[in-house]
Amino acid sequence: MSYVEGSEDGKYTEGDTIYTEKDVSGSPKTLGDRLTALTVQNRGTLSADAIESVSLHQDGSRIASTTTSHDGVWTLEPGPDEGVIPTGDAATNLSVTATLSPDAPTDATLDFEISPVEDDGLGDEFDTGDRGMFFADGSPVGGIDSGPTYAVADPAAITADATAFQNPDRDGATAVELAFTDAIDPETTTPDAFAVETVAEEPANVTEVVDDGDGRVVLVMESSVSPSAVESVSLASDELAVKSGAAVPEQTLAVESTSVTVAEADERPHVVYQGERVAVLANEGGGGENDVPNRDESVRIEADTTDDGDVDELWGLTSTGESSLLTGLDTNESNASAYRVTFQSEDGDEGETVRVPVEELSLSVTANRTNTTDVAGPIGATVSASGGDRAIRAELLEADNQTVLDSQTVTLDSEGDGVVEFEPRVANVSIRVTDLGTGVTNRTETVAVRKGYPGASFDRSVFEEERGDVAAIGIRLVDTENATVSIGSEAVNYHERIAVVDRDGNGHADLQVNTHRAGAGAPGRGIGLAGNENHSLPNDRVVDVRRTAPAAKGLSDPLETGNYTLEATVDGEVTDVALLRIVERSTAGASTLVAPAGVDLDDPEDIENWTTPRETVAVGDQAVIAVDATGIDGFLNDSTDLRRGSAAAARTGAYVDIRRANPPQNQPARGLNVSNASTLVDGERDGLYVVVPSEGGPYAIEDGEEFDAAFVLNESSPYVPGGSGSDDSEPESAETVVAFEAPDGRFTGLDENETLDLQATANATIAGETNVAPGTTVTITVRSDDDNVTFQQSDEEVVSDDGTFDGSVDLEDYQEGTEYTVVATANDDELTAVRTGSVVEEPITVAPAKDTGSSGQSAGGGGDDPEDEVTTAEPTTTSTQPTTEPDSGGSVEERAATFVTEDVPEFIRTQETNIVIVLGIVAFLYGLLGLRRLTR
Repeated sequence: MSYVEGSEDGKYTEGDTIYTEKDVSGSPKTLGDRLTALTVQNRGTLSADAIESVSLHQDGSRIASTTTSHDGVWTLEPGPDEGVIPTGDAATNLSVTATLSPDAPTDATLDFEISPVEDDGLGDEFDTGDRGMFFADGSPVGGIDSGPTYAVADPAAITADATAFQNPDRDGATAVELAFTDAIDPETTTPDAFAVETVAEEPANVTEVVDDGDGRVVLVMESSVSPSAVESVSLASDELAVKSGAAVPEQTLAVESTSVTVAEADERPHVVYQGERVAVLANEGGGGENDVPNRDESVRIEADTTDDGDVDELWGLTSTGESSLLTGLDTNESNASAYRVTFQSEDGDEGETVRVPVEELSLSVTANRTNTTDVAGPIGATVSASGGDRAIRAELLEADNQTVLDSQTVTLDSEGDGVVEFEPRVANVSIRVTDLGTGVTNRTETVAVRKGYPGASFDRSVFEEERGDVAAIGIRLVDTENATVSIGSEAVNYHERIAVVDRDGNGHADLQVNTHRAGAGAPGRGIGLAGNENHSLPNDRVVDVRRTAPAAKGLSDPLETGNYTLEATVDGEVTDVALLRIVERSTAGASTLVAPAGVDLDDPEDIENWTTPRETVAVGDQAVIAVDATGIDGFLNDSTDLRRGSAAAARTGAYVDIRRANPPQNQPARGLNVSNASTLVDGERDGLYVVVPSEGGPYAIEDGEEFDAAFVLNESSPYVPGGSGSDDSEPESAETVVAFEAPDGRFTGLDENETLDLQATANATIAGETNVAPGTTVTITVRSDDDNVTFQQSDEEVVSDDGTFDGSVDLEDYQEGTEYTVVATANDDELTAVRTGSVVEEPITVAPAKDTGSSGQSAGGGGDDPEDEVTTAEPTTTSTQPTTEPDSGGSVEERAATFVTEDVPEFIRTQETNIVIVLGIVAFLYGLLGLRRLTR
């Protein structure tokens, strides 16, 4: 509040104007001052006795208050440091509020007025008995009317409209706006004053209350509540009151639920589904210091009902309400494909607009099983919708008469997926789901629930497994989730009873028995259940294990070969019998494979997809040593240290030894350090995969080095002939050899001068041979720095199974005689020598290719044919690399076409080689070098 001086004497004089909205600048002057006293009187019908107190507020803060009046006049005197009206452009807002007594008569009016000036003192200072508004510097003023007359509210009539919506000011959390018919005292609005009920059985928790004292109260909910699931709000506190002091009566307010909020000036994309009610939210104002919130803001809504893309049909004119920022848009009232919401701006002109497209919600529900019993676990269904985070009501219906037997409410996850379950009952039933936001509904097919007679059976009569492996015993459960499996007997000195629970409800459990560990140590050691591949469902569980044999200390060696009886029981009754047969394990042999430097060999499928049989490996490629050994996945796992001399090797008797076969004269044979090896166990193939770093000690593998690699079970292993620790024990091993040579390659089609001329065609073919691993990406680059023309072209291809590669470049637009160089690179290094050549018009006859001298299927393998010549032909596909995973079928070349070169690890370079030791059935397929008995 300030005054504008007209008399230019530096003080307020009669005729100067009082401004309560904002100051002005320039001439006339705007001066600062301090309010020292203010008297008000009621010109309405409410008696002074019905007013408990009157307060003076400056910019929202109370600076004076009184509970007494003299002849209906209340005097408010700020303290010596209060009431300061500063200079500047900012307005100082003063307001007077009254607190009424609880028995104030309904419909009496309150109309405060600043009293006309009565100044009986001297110097324009306020003295007791004076009337008006007094300043420290300016002269007093008075006779100023208030705003609209206030009619004392009937407490019984105080109520509110309630709307649930997603609150963008709270990151989309659900909130309920209460638009009261009177201004609520913020000091009485606490979370405990409100109780929010939802369609779920449990009430929602109010975490925050926002009350600006203007009649709009916002209740913020916990994050798990959906706005479409809110049903009612109870005003539960005796202390809740309006600003005048009247208590708000206890009552329950029905909530208008919405699903999506469209906010003014909101740039977020909106997904609105047909049938949803949309909350249209106006903002609080333009953001200025003295902006008034946009209450009762007009909103224009237009629709596209013809689906022609033009949103030009007037759907409705509405407003947010006097104490609200919300209005609603019910998409169920129109078949519009889109809406446009226009908010009125503060000056009354057309303001912000938001476009709202409308889609159809897809909602499906599928029963987990359609034929079951009342003892086979809950009746469940999976629910899926095209929109996520949605409240869904699920009902269990009797199929014949549609009677609702049970119901529940669930919230789908952000992907629109969820699960519902009901306790079973004997009847033909179905599950109906309804999206609470749109009303869209769907139901399962009929589920027949019969009276159940529980049982358990094995899915095979005989389960055979090698000693040392993990046996998988499949169990079928009918009309029950619980069964007990008995393994062995006291006659074979091993007998355990394992209680299992089919928690995922699929009627099946896979019991896993580790034949290396079972019977040793505490009961249940080595016993478990396979995990569920569907991670959204719970895993089956072993809930109890009891052992009657052997004694408490358990067995000292793995389960011996032989037959072990299996029994399945339910509720104490035997429902099936089978046999677990443990047979001898074996170590059959080894072979060497090779894989490209840039591929990850992380699992057995990678080994199958990327390797090729070859004893000679180019330095930088990955050598794979494949050992065919069964009965090992029970005692070797992903963290086993296979280094000779390690604690794990001492415990298991298993280790890997890789030692140079051709050391320099008078020097010991160095070994490759496998202490940092990573291990993968493949129980399905009875295989073990060990990835060994390329360096052995401080040295990288070099051209010409040859290594003997062996997988060994020594005398401490219980699986070698003679048994663990016996004088007759004989170590056994599977061995292979891997030799390394420098990466090499050459172009085929060179003439007698070792040049590579190419025909002037759009598909000039360039072919070559190499000793790097099949599947390796080779880049062929043709470059010309000719005086008349400069160009560079590249083609990326992969090495085929026979060690060849071919690509093409486009030379159609280049003249005969244009000279260039050509080179092939792989793994960031030159693979071939740089060759020269020139463009020719006629097909080219070339000299026979010269062997590079490398062994195996390496470069030069096809160059001895005197009729070998290269002519222009259809090229292979050029360098674009797809990013899909390789299929397991086809050649390495075909699988490598999907390899992405950006994935090549930094460490793969020339003079570095990854060695992978692979133990498994896969190795046997590539040929065996035999089984040898060791005496070392």
